[in-house]
This record gives sequence, C-alpha cells and structure tokens, in this order.
Amino acid sequence: MKILSDTCRPECDTFATIGFFDGVHLGHQYLLEQLKMASATNGLLPLVVSFANRPSEFFHPEHSTPLLSPPEEKLTRFECVGIKHCLLLDFNAPIAKLTSKEFMTMLQQRYRVRQLLVGYNHHFGSDRRATFNDYRLFGQEVGIRVSACSERREGDFFVSSSSIRQLLDAGDISTANRLLGYKYQLVGSVVDGEKTGRTIGFPTANLCISPQKLIPKNGVYAVRVELKNRFYRGMLNIGMRPTVGGKQLSVEVHLLDFSGDLYGETLVVNLTARLRDEQKFDSLDTLKHQLQNDCDTVRREY
Repeated sequence: MKILSDTCRPECDTFATIGFFDGVHLGHQYLLEQLKMASATNGLLPLVVSFANRPSEFFHPEHSTPLLSPPEEKLTRFECVGIKHCLLLDFNAPIAKLTSKEFMTMLQQRYRVRQLLVGYNHHFGSDRRATFNDYRLFGQEVGIRVSACSERREGDFFVSSSSIRQLLDAGDISTANRLLGYKYQLVGSVVDGEKTGRTIGFPTANLCISPQKLIPKNGVYAVRVELKNRFYRGMLNIGMRPTVGGKQLSVEVHLLDFSGDLYGETLVVNLTARLRDEQKFDSLDTLKHQLQNDCDTVRREY
C-alpha cells in the first residue's frame, strides 16, 4: 500500500473515489470494484481518498463512537480488495473549510485526479447541500469527469457502517459478517491477566484492543485466531468476568489445541458466531463445566 501525501504524489493521472470507508464492507467493496474496473478501462491509476479521523467527530467530538476499522486496519482492508494507492488525510480545520469544488480542485492539482467516482448518497465539502449534479458541474470547471455508483443491498439490508455497528452492538455477529463480507476482527497484543482460566484448565490470552475499535456485545463467541500465519479455533469472552468478581471489561480468548507462551504476541481474532451471553456462575466448577460445553460446541460446529 502506497500512502500519498503532499510529499508523495502520484506519478500518473488518477481515477479517485472519496469516503471514510469504516469497515470497508460489501457496499464499499462494490464501489471499489467499480473504481478498479473504470480505472482500467480509462488507463488511470485507482486512488482512494479517505480520512484518518471521522469528519463528523471533528465537528462534534463529544459524540465520538468506536470504529469498525481503525486507520491501520482500514488500509489493510484496502489492500485485501486490490487497492494499492490511498490518500489518507487528517480531517482538520483547513480541510473542513473547503467547499466541494475547492476540494476537487485540490485533488486535481496535487493528486492528478482526472475522474471521480462518487458513492451512493455520498457528500463531501463544506457545502453539504451540493448534489451530484453540482459535483458534475464543478468537475467540468476544474477538469474532473464525475460519475456515480449505485447503492449496494444485501437481501433486505442496505449495507452501511452504521447498520453493521448496530448489529455488533446487538451481538448479531453472523449478519454483521454477512454485510462486511468477511469475519469481524479484533486485533490485540496479549497482556498479563489474573490467570484464573489456567487453574480450571482453560487458559486465556487477555487482549489489549485499540480504544478506537468497536467491541461487540458482551458474551462468548466462537472464533478463529491467527497467530504467526497459523489458525486456531477458539472461544472469546467479552465482558466483566462476574464469576470471579471482575470490575472492568476484558477481552480474553482461549485457543483450542495450543500450548505455549502468548505474552507479547499479537493475535488476530476472527469472530464466527455468538454462543451465549456472559453469565455469573455459582462456582468455578460450574464455570468449568460450561466452558467445556462451549468448547465441545466450537469443535462440533465451528
């Protein structure tokens, strides 16, 4: 992935699209596929213009919400769908003041944008009431040909980042994964924990997750864990650990058929299905019995 900036600009003319692309879900993937095909047809370099921070939170920082894909994860997702060039801007005061025409002029002059694909119902620039027809007229004035991409639906769902966030908050990981087009991931480094799990035969790796990342609803999940290019089935617990008197949210995963020291390692946890709510058990023995049932379910079904 090549990240463009004021000091790193494209060497040829580009065909761009603009968006925040949180999650790089099926709707985004559809737009990016259209971008790649149109770029190839027109002999231009496909370029994604995105932002490191959510524009809405620049204006309303008190309404900060976690992300489906923090910046590094978003760039990885772009690479997965074949995008090799990205202009990742900081949404700051100077950017916020630009009208859509001024923003397009900047793209044309600095980043050699000759064509622009606008996503369904997407708006950019400080003149938020500008329409697609306005963008086309502005494009004619500044030297950019503007085209539109249709919406993407998945069954009864209109695919959007907000709808996926709602599904994850509700614990509906299966539908969220369907709209994402991949399994939702939690990436974190393994940190020291209380080591209660190992006393009952289910050692867990406690994960330190980016504070920017959306954590799904508390509960127990079937997962696939990537570690050093190998995959392991596992059980993920998100919650307060009420059986042992936990006082803060923890994210911890048990890897099936693994032995060894995980401290300091980075795990990529792919959430497959939600097994159950987090529960408070009467004893560690009861908890152990339930964990064995969860483990059997994972082995049998996932």
